[in-house]
Parts: sequence; structure tokens; C-alpha cells
Amino acid sequence: MSDFNAYVQALVPAYPGTGRLRDPDSLLWQYAAVITNVADGYDDNLAEYFNDLSCRDFIELVLRDPKASEHAPFRDFHDAVSALDRRFKTFLAPQPVAPGNRWWTTHLPLRAGANLRHDMQAIFGYGAQPAEE
Repeated sequence: MSDFNAYVQALVPAYPGTGRLRDPDSLLWQYAAVITNVADGYDDNLAEYFNDLSCRDFIELVLRDPKASEHAPFRDFHDAVSALDRRFKTFLAPQPVAPGNRWWTTHLPLRAGANLRHDMQAIFGYGAQPAEE
């Protein structure tokens, strides 16, 4: 295991209920899965959507940690996150819709399944396009 992996595992909380540690690869994989679900028309409720997006919060924790950047693999991690962020932004509203200070939670999906569309409309007055069924 690399020093960077160990550092991230110590920095980021383990998966709840399992104690399984998160590492850079698992954070990237989880974030990519969320993006794919949003691209496909995420159809769970808003609470689950924000819960799924918590992986991006953990990624940000790593990106902003000054000691994390001292590890050689940090640059590759940073570049991978940047590429995923660019992809994710293509599926989100260009203007903030929800309150907050993290772009990944304030810019909601352009398309969504019925459950997420309903919650976003009821809570934020935001009407995403229906996902293709």
C-alpha cells in the first residue's frame, strides 16, 4: 500500500456500518458511479442523491489537505478528480439551484428520474427534465 493510500485512509472516514476504509481509488470509483447514475437519470430521492454525493465531499477533504499534496500520487488523483468534475458538470444545471457552498450540491441534475424530479421540485422549485424511460 502506498503512503498516499494510507494517508487518505487515515484522513477520510470509513464506510459507515462496515468499517471498510476508503482509499483514493475507491473515492474515484464511487464518484464516477454517481456521475454515471446522474447521466442515466438518477431516480432515487434527494436525500439519497446528496448521500451518494458525499464521496465528493471526502474527495475535497483530500484535495484541500496540505499534507496530502506532498505525496507523489496526489497529482494523478487531482487530475482524475478534475476530469470527473468536468464530466459531472455537463449533467448539472449551469446555475446554482439549491442552497450551499459546494458546486456539486448546489447545481442539480438537468435530467432526473421521477423520484428525484419530484423532490427537487417540492424542495427547491426546480424542474429538471425527465430522464428517458
